[in-house]
Amino acid sequence: MLFVCYCVSDPEPPRRFAPPLRAKSSTLLLELADYLELENRMPRSFTEAQAEAMVTIVFNAGAEALDIDVEQRCLLEERLVLQLRMISKGAYYWYRREQERMAIARHLPGDKVE
Repeated sequence: MLFVCYCVSDPEPPRRFAPPLRAKSSTLLLELADYLELENRMPRSFTEAQAEAMVTIVFNAGAEALDIDVEQRCLLEERLVLQLRMISKGAYYWYRREQERMAIARHLPGDKVE
């Protein structure tokens, strides 16, 4: 949080803050990917992509929230929840679509499924 506050006041923050922020982001990403993998029973490649998108959006919203009033923050929260749900539903849809493609490919040897 200190890094985000510093960035708001200084458009070019020192590079020394980048490694700790990347480390925190990586930790959140891995924990979320673990949770999604167990909860949604999807392969790690799908949950890592989903987690990366979610963490990126949350970090960006956190930075945006620092510069807005309470009413705008409530609207940001609603928008963020909608975006996270869209990412979640989209990831699940994509996973199901890939499963269907693979099932079709198994039944039609020699044919490529696109």
